[in-house]
Amino acid sequence: MKNISKKAKTLWIIRRTLGTVFFIAALVVAVALLLANDPTLALVGTILTIVFGFIDILWLFYAYIFPNFEYKNYQYKLTETELYVKHGVIFKTSFVIPFVQIQDICSHQGPFEQLFKIKRIELSTAGSNHDLEGLDNETADEMIMIIKNAVNNLVKREQGIE
Repeated sequence: MKNISKKAKTLWIIRRTLGTVFFIAALVVAVALLLANDPTLALVGTILTIVFGFIDILWLFYAYIFPNFEYKNYQYKLTETELYVKHGVIFKTSFVIPFVQIQDICSHQGPFEQLFKIKRIELSTAGSNHDLEGLDNETADEMIMIIKNAVNNLVKREQGIE
């Protein structure tokens, strides 16, 4: 099994850092209420400070430590006929997509993915959609080409056109 690009881990950290800013801002508001002269506002501020302080601690773990575990557990394997993917730390997911079941394949890149030169591949079958994220642009493009060629060859074989 292969790991995804290490740049994906950095991207996850950056995305979550943006979320951290929101929770820290909420904590600042809570502390401001805590310091208010009004006893009701001070009580609300105390409760919010405790709640958002706890959330901030959890979020910091999620933003800066958890991506290391996610990266180690996000793997894939491309064979001549199937794609195997497994990922997850707490809730583990694994799936196998036989190429004969693929109906559509496409890649996605948001602004941050473009900056880091990585892509997410989406594979659609009759039953569901599956994503493989964090692939270098070259790896993703090569994988798409391999899968498309394999699917085309399978279709030709089925139709007896070889």
